[in-house]
Amino acid sequence: MRFLLDENVHIAVLAFAQKLGHDIVRAPLGTRNGDIIKLALEEKRVLITHDKDFLDLTRYPPKNHPGIICIRIHPPVIARITQALQMLLERAPAGQFQGATFELNIDTFERRTQ
Repeated sequence: MRFLLDENVHIAVLAFAQKLGHDIVRAPLGTRNGDIIKLALEEKRVLITHDKDFLDLTRYPPKNHPGIICIRIHPPVIARITQALQMLLERAPAGQFQGATFELNIDTFERRTQ
């Protein structure tokens, strides 16, 4: 899959996704939310972020983007994040990301669509 890593997510997540064989890039530092979602759309990449603003389906309607994964794991321990991300990728087929927002917790996820 193709992913765009928000700057607020630890760079170790990029290395983790690459080891799994995914095409992942990091957003440039200072990229605003409106610009990051445009970049994800232009490059057809699922956004991985900690920014809970992206859970607002009114501001970021799922039908308008290739997918968002919002990581809601606190504290943001890398091992817990990568374990949860791997669980999500194993349980949600690639086709389920288009037009969906996922709230990712330590051992569960919620898929939201409109």
